[in-house]
Amino acid sequence: MKKHVIFSVQVILERLIDILLSFIGLVLLTVPFALIALAIKLDSKGPVFFRQERVGLRGKVFRAWKFRTTKGCSVKGDRLKRCSLEALGFLFLWAV
Repeated sequence: MKKHVIFSVQVILERLIDILLSFIGLVLLTVPFALIALAIKLDSKGPVFFRQERVGLRGKVFRAWKFRTTKGCSVKGDRLKRCSLEALGFLFLWAV
């Protein structure tokens, strides 16, 4: 019985730490994300984000969002791609 209680507390603490660190990460990345979104919007027409459904662990489908930087973009868009900043969009993963 005591092991079960310790395990439950550990799982809850791990989850709280995950949520807290995720929140801190999002707060810290708000300004860079806003600047990237502004650069994409000023550079080209269309949406800032690219959304795609993907298949994850055990076949679970989820939506992946990332900043739109394709080969069709102009110089500024290509510059974003060279800097690998579009990968930051993968921090936003929403389970379907």
